[in-house]
Amino acid sequence: VFYVSLSSYGWVQHTTPESEPHFVHAPTAQVYFRAEADGPWWRVALGRPDSATPVDEATDVRVGDAILAEEQFEESYSAVARDLRPEPRGPWVVRVGYWSVQGLLVRNEETGSRHRLGLETPFMAARVGHVTVLPGDQAVLTIGRHIYVLDLPTRRLAHIAKGHAPYVVLPDDP
Repeated sequence: VFYVSLSSYGWVQHTTPESEPHFVHAPTAQVYFRAEADGPWWRVALGRPDSATPVDEATDVRVGDAILAEEQFEESYSAVARDLRPEPRGPWVVRVGYWSVQGLLVRNEETGSRHRLGLETPFMAARVGHVTVLPGDQAVLTIGRHIYVLDLPTRRLAHIAKGHAPYVVLPDDP
């Protein structure tokens, strides 16, 4: 895990990195991800980063959903995050920039407060992507080649896994 703050808006000064995701509202939510580009799929419980296990792609029906979501994301690179919150969604709006320096923009429509999460310097860049907003105003996202969970109101951030293309399945999804 890297905690470097060299960009024009350092993400460490605006977030609180935590070693464990104790603040997660849906700890049993499953995050499907690829440990390496075009590699096999893995699954981890959002609240238990130590629970990562390989997925049997032939028998796990969620892998097909994850592959489709990965393809759609790579084709469009949408500036709007995948949002799993029920309507009404609440005050937090999440947008994703294409470039590393644009990063993640989080804005509270009620208070007007906003913050960014991103990293780009002349020496390194870590693109923010594959953002999924969860009920409880939390988001799963990638920063570079790592998967994190971010609590939008408190700006707490915890590492979940090394990998990319996270696809979140909530516990009550059929």
